[in-house]
Amino acid sequence: ADVMMITSLREGMNANAFEYVACQQRNRGVLILSEFAGSAQTLGSGAILVNPFNTDAMALALYEALHMPEADREERHHNMNEYVQRFTLQYWSDDFSTELMTQEDADHELLSLELPEPLPRSE
Repeated sequence: ADVMMITSLREGMNANAFEYVACQQRNRGVLILSEFAGSAQTLGSGAILVNPFNTDAMALALYEALHMPEADREERHHNMNEYVQRFTLQYWSDDFSTELMTQEDADHELLSLELPEPLPRSE
C-alpha cells in the first residue's frame, strides 16, 4: 500500500503501524497516524500525525502522503524503520525479564504487593 491511515480516537499501542513500517522495505509507504494512537509517541518522527476529529487536516494529510517526494518518503521510513527494527518484541521481553530478575524481592512493587485494608462500611 502506498499509504496507511490509522485514525484511532483512543488506544494503547497499535501494532498495525509497526507491521506496516516493517513491510514497507521497498515501497516506503507513508504512515498517517492519529495523534491519539499509542504508536504516535514512537513513530511520530516519520509518520504524518493527524487529529482524527479534524477532517480537513486528514484530507490534507492524505493528499500530502500521496504526493510526497520519494526522498521525503525514504527519510520518514528510515526514521520509523530504525525504531521498529531496534525495539522488537524480543527486545521488550528481554528488557522486562532482566528488570524483574535484577530487582530485590522486597523492593519490587509487583512482588511485595499486599492486599489493602478493607474500606470502612457505612451503615
